[in-house]
Amino acid sequence: MQTGRNMKTNIDESLGIRFEDREGYLYAFFSGKRDGLPDAKRYWECAIEECNKRGYKRMLVEQDFPVPLSKIDAFYLAEALAYMPIRQLRVAFVDRDVEQNGINLFAETVAVNRGGVGKVFTNMADAEAYLLANPGTT
Repeated sequence: MQTGRNMKTNIDESLGIRFEDREGYLYAFFSGKRDGLPDAKRYWECAIEECNKRGYKRMLVEQDFPVPLSKIDAFYLAEALAYMPIRQLRVAFVDRDVEQNGINLFAETVAVNRGGVGKVFTNMADAEAYLLANPGTT
């Protein structure tokens, strides 16, 4: 696992992803272009790959996109996330667009019902507290 909060990496220049190594978890910030479900999947695939590569068991994803996913795309993204290699990761998710919280909670339910892991939050403080609680578990 990398240490030091200053390590930042962009995995794919066509995606707006920034990573930071934080105390106990990997922080991923998604922004920029996202034209529907295929792009949304690419963001998550890159973040999960980076988290696994750096050896983290916890990841906080924050996103800020000008156009939200449709409810059906959120459903299919959540379904896809449940089958990505994240079963050993504890994932917290924050969307800066708080108006999307209903759709995000719906997507959380879809993912969890399919065996996925993760929890949706409306603020960074609660998301970080969730990630850092019970340090011995995923």
